[in-house]
Amino acid sequence: MRRVVQSFLHARQLLLSPTTTAAAFATTSTNTMPPTVMRRGWVCAECRRNLFRKTAVRGVHSMLPNPAAEEGNAEARTTEEQRKKAATGNGNGNGARGGEKMSLGSQPLAQFIEETLDLSPQLPDFNKRTPVTVARLLFESDVAKPSNNRFVDLPQHARNWELWRTLLIFRKRTFQDQGVKDVWKGMKMRGAFDLPTVGYDADVFWGIFVDAGLKDAEFLNEVVEYAKELSERTNREAQWAPLYDEIILHHLTNMSENTVPLHWTLFPEFGSQNWGKLFQKAWEKQLHPKCHHLARKIHATLPRPTMYRYVIRSLCQRNEHYEAWRWHKHFLKHGDIPRESSAANELVEHNAQTGRKGMLEHILRSFDRGGIPIVESTIRTALQSRRSPTEAADIIFSLGPDIPNEAKADRFWCTLFSLVPVKEAFAYAMDFGKGCVVGEATVEKAMKLLERDREETAMILERTGLSVKLPDYPPPILQPQATPMDPSNIQLQHLLREGQIRNALAYLAQLQQSSTPLSRQSVALLFSALLRPRAPGKRPMHVPHIFPYGKDIDATTLLLFSLQRSGTKIPFVLWKELFRRLGMTQRLEELESLAFKLIRVYRPNGIPEISRENPYRKLFTPTVQRAFVEWGFLHMSDQLWGVQVLREMKSQGVYVDTRSVFRAVRVRAARMEGIDAASAEQLVERVSKEFGERVGDPEVLIRDRIEGRMFGDAEEDLREEIKQERRAGQSPGEQDEEGW
Repeated sequence: MRRVVQSFLHARQLLLSPTTTAAAFATTSTNTMPPTVMRRGWVCAECRRNLFRKTAVRGVHSMLPNPAAEEGNAEARTTEEQRKKAATGNGNGNGARGGEKMSLGSQPLAQFIEETLDLSPQLPDFNKRTPVTVARLLFESDVAKPSNNRFVDLPQHARNWELWRTLLIFRKRTFQDQGVKDVWKGMKMRGAFDLPTVGYDADVFWGIFVDAGLKDAEFLNEVVEYAKELSERTNREAQWAPLYDEIILHHLTNMSENTVPLHWTLFPEFGSQNWGKLFQKAWEKQLHPKCHHLARKIHATLPRPTMYRYVIRSLCQRNEHYEAWRWHKHFLKHGDIPRESSAANELVEHNAQTGRKGMLEHILRSFDRGGIPIVESTIRTALQSRRSPTEAADIIFSLGPDIPNEAKADRFWCTLFSLVPVKEAFAYAMDFGKGCVVGEATVEKAMKLLERDREETAMILERTGLSVKLPDYPPPILQPQATPMDPSNIQLQHLLREGQIRNALAYLAQLQQSSTPLSRQSVALLFSALLRPRAPGKRPMHVPHIFPYGKDIDATTLLLFSLQRSGTKIPFVLWKELFRRLGMTQRLEELESLAFKLIRVYRPNGIPEISRENPYRKLFTPTVQRAFVEWGFLHMSDQLWGVQVLREMKSQGVYVDTRSVFRAVRVRAARMEGIDAASAEQLVERVSKEFGERVGDPEVLIRDRIEGRMFGDAEEDLREEIKQERRAGQSPGEQDEEGW
């Protein structure tokens, strides 16, 4: 009897109507005193009797109505027949050790059971005879055998998807894939009815069946044939949308030879919800080139695909530029072309940075041959990304009519005048500028180079062959850098100090549209407000913030680049703080991307590499270079990451001192346990091979170990360097306002 009561106690919240007394009891807490332990059972706080039940239902019995307990006559609660059963150990309940028997009055227990079986109107036809037990579920879910005495055999439950779903989940949990096949067989045995294709039930049924089919080709074919038959019978109205994606994604990831045959089995009756996302998910799980090969085979069969922009950008973001180039050629061959060349700007940028001169020319020509219109942003990307802007300009102008004059517009010529020496820029304008229209940006840049006024500069540009179009009204005369007392900056700083970040960003957008420059104090205060606070030497805090954790760095980086493009001078100390935050949070890929983007932004324009006026030396100081190497050692998956980055920086014109590299190696080697002559030699050899030249002597590492020398981390030195630069560039009273 005890087990019967416990089963009802567990099931009543699911079975009872919300208005019943038992349901109200189930949702209220126990008001009795905590039961005390007597022998091995629980003592009810009201009737003071020893109840042998599990601790999971402690205190429940005290809530049952028991008039006998209220009268204080404990002996009246049992009959002579129950006492005999307690003595012999028979009956439904379990006898207590020591001869005592759990005794609930027959009338209260019957009343409780009747109330428990008073089912909710939302479940009108369920059988009231027995509680749900594991044995009952095993019996009801065994639908693969012919029968006529199960719930699913009743006409009113034949298409009860909630019941079928419960049986399927239970069968899968108990018997794994064999249980799934049993339910599938039982559903087919009980007549031809259509599975749901939309909603939660559809996702459960089809998801479980397909998952089992991916491990059994024969069962998968059976599921696919049923899906095709259902789709054809309903004129493609009854289709489970993720069916194609679930099956093909699995086979693409495992590089199965059945991928393309299965594609033809499903296609064109079934297709992907998003072809680009399908391939991207496959590449995230499988990096082998064969996965790309199978995906290209599938793409070649599609009638009118439009995946160019999505695929090229996702591959470039994953640094798979070689596969992106192969996909580019494949797309052009099969007519999947974007509306304009800006969809491949990331690919153009990579080829301009790392490719040979002929490679950049080849990709630009491929746009014209493939019928992709070349736009201004593409050739500007090539011009900005090439280490030698003059070389990129030669490639662009050598293409002639392949690049229309509409692409060589105002922003392009402004970029050209910014990156190329003045004489060469005007020579390009005289040779190739005929028919090109320039505007305010080019005139402003030429005014600074020629040191002439607006009208005279426009006349000089027109003599070169460029067509100058300016607005009728004169532009406002702006200071190159606003003062801290500028009214616009004061308003922005007020919003930031008040914590009105959203309003401050909206106001900043207005200032950018009106070309209002920002003061150094405004930029620093904006930088402080957007980043999460952190204690010295600690990671950013997990506190309520306008941005999710980690996204504050991304948003701040994008904002600084936007301000830099608009002409605002960004102090190098802000970029160093971003380096530090990305390094301490082990976001090395983002750190590497930021570093090389800054290399493209701050070009030295002829300044010698070793000169202290070189912007690269101001940005990538020896302390920053040491920090890069040490962060790589702390990242156990790729210890020489920092050395690789410095080697690439050196190839792009950044001055890298080998002493800084070896100092970082000494710092990390001093913290290694058990380093000996062989391991020290091996470490130095690995670093030297990766860097491309000898960086130090292994004996120094052994001497440091013997003498017990310890060096400060580059991260701490970088913190001091940032602090000193902030103090040097701040006005009195400004330091306390910045919290980073």
